[in-house]
Amino acid sequence: MMNNNSKKPVQPNKENDKEAGNILFKRLLSDKLNTIDDLKHAQANLEKNMKYTHKPSKATLAFTLAEDLINECIYNVVMDAHREIKKENSICQICQTKCKHYVKKPGLDIWGKSYNASTLPFYECVNCQKSISATRYAPHLEKCLGLSGRQSSRVASRRIQNAENAYNKKMTLSE
Repeated sequence: MMNNNSKKPVQPNKENDKEAGNILFKRLLSDKLNTIDDLKHAQANLEKNMKYTHKPSKATLAFTLAEDLINECIYNVVMDAHREIKKENSICQICQTKCKHYVKKPGLDIWGKSYNASTLPFYECVNCQKSISATRYAPHLEKCLGLSGRQSSRVASRRIQNAENAYNKKMTLSE
């Protein structure tokens, strides 16, 4: 048996949905407006209670700028030193040793060996088979192959001319 006082389930319709949406919108709007009012009130209190300081002088600004620059320089030096120490103490991923332990003393190479004119290696020239000091090998090879020096431009001009002549001769034969 059903009770006559029991309510029937409310059928959803467009009017009820619209009314519920309007109520929700008004509630959200009033919450946001209250928040804005609270923020405006807090801002007014801060401005009222804030103590204004006078402008700093040019000297104060200059010292502040100099202090910032010095601090940045110190930071850069410290970070470079830190990076260098970390690199020296790290294990190489290729050879699995501390291979970056280089010597940094003046007069020595990176492996700690002294170098002078008598201890430098000599290499044999691939063109003329002469024994050439390591410091003079590149300039010697350049001249030996005719890539630099007084004759190099003349040799290059001759090579270009010969290449053009060969190309022209090839073109006339193919026609």
